[in-house]
Amino acid sequence: APALAANVGAWFVAVLFSFVANRFWSFERDPDIRLHHSFLRFVSLGALISLGVSSLSIAALAGAIGVWPAKIIGVVVAAVLNFLAARWSIEGRLLR
Repeated sequence: APALAANVGAWFVAVLFSFVANRFWSFERDPDIRLHHSFLRFVSLGALISLGVSSLSIAALAGAIGVWPAKIIGVVVAAVLNFLAARWSIEGRLLR
C-alpha cells in the first residue's frame, strides 16, 4: 500500500485501541462525560491532530530522510498530542 494510505489505516486501528485502553485503564473516567462524547472529543482533537502530524511528517520528510524515520518523528510528536487529548476527552482536564 502507498505510505499515506497505510498510515491512515494504521491510524484508524491505533485510535480505536488507544481510546479503549485509555478510557478503561490509563485515565480516571469523568462520569459526567458520556462514552460517545468522550470518543468524539478524543477523535476530533487528538486523533485527527496526530493523523495530521504523522501524515505531514511523512509527506514533508520521507523524501529527505526516508519513510520510517519520518514516521518515527511523527509518532513521537503525535504521542504527546494524543496523551493530552486523551486526558482532556476522558478525564475532562488538560493540564491540571
